[in-house]
Amino acid sequence: MKRFIIYSLILIVLCFSGFIAYLLLTDYILIRLPLLVQTNPKITFIIGDAYFRENTNSQWKVAVVGQTLYRGYEIKTHSYSRVDIRFHDNTAIQLSENSEFSIDSLTVKKLGLNIHSGSMYGKFDKLFKEHDLTIKTPTAFAAIRGTDLGFEIIQKPLEDKTNPADKKKINKPAKQEQTMQPNETTFQTVVYSLSGITEIHNPL
Repeated sequence: MKRFIIYSLILIVLCFSGFIAYLLLTDYILIRLPLLVQTNPKITFIIGDAYFRENTNSQWKVAVVGQTLYRGYEIKTHSYSRVDIRFHDNTAIQLSENSEFSIDSLTVKKLGLNIHSGSMYGKFDKLFKEHDLTIKTPTAFAAIRGTDLGFEIIQKPLEDKTNPADKKKINKPAKQEQTMQPNETTFQTVVYSLSGITEIHNPL
């Protein structure tokens, strides 16, 4: 009986040690003073129509208050809509109408958000000095150092710089197929900073 108890205690210790090792390897916890534990973000407020999906290959689903989000998740809003998402005690974002963003990184050491379109306001606070907190847009990349920031993605159609005098009519055979070129757009990122930002630049 005594040997059974000893083996049971050893097994429990090994299982607990393995679980802690798994959390450390997956960056779910960081053992330091104080102990840091990764918490998954949740949707805390919704106005209008908002949707989420697990990845780019998944179908959009209706988002609800209390919805837990994970790495790779995408969120989008329609007209007259807004979504508030809380990451940590002092880190939260608000996604405005006609916007879309995704969570690229989500560990205790790194939080990376990607704004695809629309606008987003965020209040950010690093968990510790080396915490990597980044925001990516189609035209910019920002490393946050604890601040209140607003990001707006502006889409503009590319201007046709061809001189009208240089345009000539070309007679083509009636049976020749003509392909339509889609309207191309260019993106511009506007950052509204209330308390500072560092290292904002164009991605490579």
